Amino acid sequence: SGYGESEGTKKISLNQRVLDIGKVVEHFAPKYNEIILYGVSMGGISVAIAATKYKQITKLVVLNGFFSFNPHKLYKKQIFGIGLYLATHPKAWSEIYYWFRHFQAKRMTVPTLVVYGEKDSDVKPAQSISFFSHLQGKKRLVAVPDGDHLLMNKEYWPLMEAIPNWIREEVGKTK
Repeated sequence: SGYGESEGTKKISLNQRVLDIGKVVEHFAPKYNEIILYGVSMGGISVAIAATKYKQITKLVVLNGFFSFNPHKLYKKQIFGIGLYLATHPKAWSEIYYWFRHFQAKRMTVPTLVVYGEKDSDVKPAQSISFFSHLQGKKRLVAVPDGDHLLMNKEYWPLMEAIPNWIREEVGKTK
């Protein structure tokens, strides 16, 4: 909501993102057996929370997900940026509360593919590794050597074949 051509107020709201995902999932679930979510960076936390709330979600793919406020899993620039944002946007504390209340990787049971770039300068790879270690369902971890945050350079594309291959493998197992 609030981005692109959609209606609503443009603001950072994890709660709203999860509700938006829920509306899309509920729209498509009656027509499809497989609902696979793909989240990148902050989208990773959104799809992870949604996967615990909406049972119609069958699989998850997360790329360089942002999952933690632990200072050991943040770059210094993130610690400063988060602190500044929270100081200047007091209502954002309710989003932090929502995050801590609803994000529980150890409750996630959907098959999950976690992909991260080893040279991501925006989100520390430790966040993906920690998230992966807490997952309870089927899971696979793919590290992309020299991979940056969005893995958009052409040299990463062959490595990104892991995503459709994994989806094909997992969908084949559910039939």
